[in-house]
Amino acid sequence: MSRSQSSLFFSLVLVFASGIAVGTVGHYLYTAKTVNAVTLPQANADKFRKEFVEDMRKRVGSTDDQVGRMNTVLDQTRLQYKQVRDKMKPDMDRIKTEQIERINAILSPEQQKLYQQLRAEREEKSKQNRRPAPGGI
Repeated sequence: MSRSQSSLFFSLVLVFASGIAVGTVGHYLYTAKTVNAVTLPQANADKFRKEFVEDMRKRVGSTDDQVGRMNTVLDQTRLQYKQVRDKMKPDMDRIKTEQIERINAILSPEQQKLYQQLRAEREEKSKQNRRPAPGGI
């Protein structure tokens, strides 16, 4: 094999290897999961809180008295979040009802029945996936 042929062969191997590497990285980036800002289920929220308190003890050096006072703050924060959610709920329900009414005004009677079914299915699916909203850590 002459020098130009070996150089050509090496170049082709390098191009194909580069393509494989770029394709692999591209596939990894394409299929990587994105961050999802969902709320934590209560069990995970409690676990998160326990880990937070433990980190405050170990990394920050919080005393038992400080941890007790922090727990009070965290409990109060959880309650405040709940109160805000409860206060917003009527407005959110009103907006949802208005949306349904406005969409129904666009649809024919047959479509309204199908829309009602669709909403019922989606509501059921939502209830199955629903997680408690965050209540502080």
